[in-house]
Amino acid sequence: MTIDRRNFVLGSLAAGVAAACGPSKDRGSETSPTARTAAAAPPARKSILVLGGTGFLGPHVVTSALARGHTVTLFNRGKTHPGLFPDVEKLHGDRDGHLEALANRTWDAVVDPSGYVPRLVKQSAELLAPNVGH
Repeated sequence: MTIDRRNFVLGSLAAGVAAACGPSKDRGSETSPTARTAAAAPPARKSILVLGGTGFLGPHVVTSALARGHTVTLFNRGKTHPGLFPDVEKLHGDRDGHLEALANRTWDAVVDPSGYVPRLVKQSAELLAPNVGH
């Protein structure tokens, strides 16, 4: 089977999110005592901010996080697939100078699959850094 670049990136991102969000319920049992102890305790639910979240890689990140029981907040302009994820909190704004909706909020983690322009990524990262764990 041949895999193209898009599917490789999607699969890699999904695997990275899965690893970062904790163990999945459908994985097989581990045999070490440490693994059994860790598996006995349910993974901590996290609050995750996804910048974008409704196009390209974003829906895969959101779906993976929701499947693991995390609380997800989307920050976007509301233009691409605005009806996607109706039960998820949506903050509206624009990375290019309209980040007010993100101010004075806290999350455990931020995923930024929509960062293309370094200047804009830096602005959002600097705003979020004091209030985000990862």
